[in-house]
Amino acid sequence: MDVYKKKKKLKTLTAICLSKAPETYHHWRVFSPNADGVCLLLDPVKLLKAFDGQQGVRHRAVNYEEIEQLPHLKPPIDDLPFIKRYPYEPESEYRILYEDADRKAEFRSFPLLPGTIEAVILSPWMPSALVGSVRGLLKKIDGAARIPMYASTLISNQAWQKVADRAQ
Repeated sequence: MDVYKKKKKLKTLTAICLSKAPETYHHWRVFSPNADGVCLLLDPVKLLKAFDGQQGVRHRAVNYEEIEQLPHLKPPIDDLPFIKRYPYEPESEYRILYEDADRKAEFRSFPLLPGTIEAVILSPWMPSALVGSVRGLLKKIDGAARIPMYASTLISNQAWQKVADRAQ
């Protein structure tokens, strides 16, 4: 991203990095390894509609290249933000970029369409005693009352625990 920003002479380059993959241990441990992490499940159609017609916005899925292909790879400059090495492929990343060559900004906000957030999943490491109060606070945000909110069961799934209990 730094190389892209320099080559394009951009004053601003921001990105939202999303995953199209289902919830994994990898995602939690790499991107939010503590008890305060949150995963938002988003409606992809509504999300991308929020960026329709927005100047300076580009988005697409990331392409993953194997190291053996690198000597033959000569990507167009505009593809650079959407290329990563193959070992990152399980992330199934989708990127939304905002770029501006004239103005420097730390961030650029865009309003989401109602219904874009389908669910809020709290960290699997959040203490169960906190889940209820965190959910209660989040539900007070305008428009959030109807959004399902729950703690991930990735590391404490009841069905998996029953399998372990039945083991002989």
